[in-house]
Amino acid sequence: MTIEDFLDKMEQLILEAGRVPFTNKRVIEEDDLVTLLDALRRDVPNEIQDAQNIVKERNHILAEAEEEAKKIVEMAHNRADSLINDHIIAKKAQESAKDLMDATKKEREALRSDAFEYADAVFSQLDQNLNTALQTIRQAHVELKKIK
Repeated sequence: MTIEDFLDKMEQLILEAGRVPFTNKRVIEEDDLVTLLDALRRDVPNEIQDAQNIVKERNHILAEAEEEAKKIVEMAHNRADSLINDHIIAKKAQESAKDLMDATKKEREALRSDAFEYADAVFSQLDQNLNTALQTIRQAHVELKKIK
């Protein structure tokens, strides 16, 4: 269950709770609230783990891209070495290898930047969702104490 699902269920629990006459207060079934909170404690770490797995996968993709770039550069260097017999051909191969390295470096940096931006967005959304859930829980707890 996602954090959004928990928030929806909590909102539904509050909206469906009986009203206290002549007040703006509601009476919430303690068992329902405790069950929802237990499920939140159990399932939210899974959502955090999912976000961490996304970051780990992005890092893995970056590492693979970097390794592939190294292989491509190595292949370009090997090709250049085999063509050294002619100075003009060797010079062109070196220029191509440099261009390829520059392009690969730019691509790697762009991928890394995108991965960090994505991870930051995921963690920001998760932080916002957790804060909203915590505020709702605290408000429900305060309301529950007021009813006592």
